[in-house]
Amino acid sequence: MAVPALIVPTPPLTPARFGLGSAADPITETGRIASGVAWEPNPCGPAHTDPALCGDTPTARELDAGIGLDEADAIRVYAGFTCSAVGLSQDQMTGRATLALSSGEWAAVEAAVWSSTYLRLMRDVAAEDMVPGDPPNTVVLSETPVSVTRGLGLVEGFLGAHYGGIGVVHAPRMVAAHAGTAQLLGTEPGRLVTPLGNRWSFGSGYPNTGPDGTAAAAGTAWLVVTGAVTFRRTPVTFRRSPSPREVFDPSTNTFRAVAERAYVVAWDDCVRAAVPITLT
Repeated sequence: MAVPALIVPTPPLTPARFGLGSAADPITETGRIASGVAWEPNPCGPAHTDPALCGDTPTARELDAGIGLDEADAIRVYAGFTCSAVGLSQDQMTGRATLALSSGEWAAVEAAVWSSTYLRLMRDVAAEDMVPGDPPNTVVLSETPVSVTRGLGLVEGFLGAHYGGIGVVHAPRMVAAHAGTAQLLGTEPGRLVTPLGNRWSFGSGYPNTGPDGTAAAAGTAWLVVTGAVTFRRTPVTFRRSPSPREVFDPSTNTFRAVAERAYVVAWDDCVRAAVPITLT
């Protein structure tokens, strides 16, 4: 009989760095976020000017109409597993489910933010399907792929023209090596930034699709720029069910453990522009 392998502690899991979790600012306030959040957006675009000389005639003053609200939906993220009940306590089961959630939750959030939530990075809705109050389509700054250096220049130029603060440049994780080769990566505590100080988000979960949902061509990727990003999230909870079999199935002697929590990722929608880049 073969000698069984020695059971040792699970290798430590260090979360991946420099994705959306490092580029977004956490909001720690407590409150009900399962239905999403709404807020009064920051002003967009530059201020206006009048002639400074006394003899000049001032032009008609341009003023924004109203304030309005921006919105962001909640994203529910979960992870878990089923396992034989023999030799496992409930704490071990929930601990394992929590580990599964913590190891993959940001990739799941990034995938949802890129393509499936209300305030999503990539949006292309036909004019006849637009609904009042919906966010605008993503502005595409070049129809053909450009170098990563030119692409960053285009999105940061658009950001500067429409937003007065530090923004976030979102990119699939494979772009990081190319941005580094082009000397476009700077560092701040816990995050990567562009030469202008805008934050990089190299998301493991970003699917590298265009506004219409089509996968980027081989050898290309998308950069997307937004204003400052925030996130709210609830504590980790464990799914409960009125049916005891949802947690323990005596017919198979298995436990089912699911850890979950809600996220709301948000940004002012003054800026959402994208450009395809080459990865050469």
